[in-house]
Amino acid sequence: MVYGQHFYDNVSSTALRSATAVAELVDRWIAPKSVVDFGCAHGAWLLPWKPRGASVFGVDGHWVDEDALLVDRSEFRKSHLGEPIDLGRRFDLVQSLEVAEHIEPDHADVFVDNLVRHGDRVLFSAAVCGQPGEHHVNLQPPTYWRDKFAARGFELYDVVRYALRFRDEVAPWYRHNALLFVHKSKIATLPVEVQEHYVGPRAPIADVSPLAQQAVFAVLHRLPRSVGHQLAVLDARIHAARQRVARALRR
Repeated sequence: MVYGQHFYDNVSSTALRSATAVAELVDRWIAPKSVVDFGCAHGAWLLPWKPRGASVFGVDGHWVDEDALLVDRSEFRKSHLGEPIDLGRRFDLVQSLEVAEHIEPDHADVFVDNLVRHGDRVLFSAAVCGQPGEHHVNLQPPTYWRDKFAARGFELYDVVRYALRFRDEVAPWYRHNALLFVHKSKIATLPVEVQEHYVGPRAPIADVSPLAQQAVFAVLHRLPRSVGHQLAVLDARIHAARQRVARALRR
């Protein structure tokens, strides 16, 4: 799948604002000195970690234009996210935000293996059922991903969404979907603020999105996947056009 430039322009601009707010929170809980992002696009979710003293590395597909990277080329590797990846090191924090839904279902387990291979703390979000977007081929409820992480010894802490509930500068798909998975061996290192938001392996995971959005997603979930794709393309093009107008007005 090759994504249009409008897709990456939209991702980078909205992700950078969101990533700055989220990094501030996660740094308070984990204070990572090394961060890797699987599905990093241009690196917007890595950029806020640099001023905090963390080394960063990003991985994404061959469609990423390296000339548009927000991080150094030495901090980026092109790889197919649905195939086994081993960077030869582990990181204090592994990130993957709104990426897993782009991975074909047959490769979902390999993708999760790639994440847990590289660290014991995973900041993760994935589009839910009915959420529109380009190449959304594996829309799943959060319990689907919780079960995959649990099978690999990871526990769920729903602290990110709780902390973001009033942060409107964070894009809704991150604010409503972001979860923290931590390997059992590292639970004791978590602050009480995080441990209080433990979600057990059989507990429900609440949908914190507005009821109107839940209703729209429920309808879209019953329509052909192409409808969500076209809505996402249209939204990205409108966003890109607004950015061009704003840049022109600033000149």
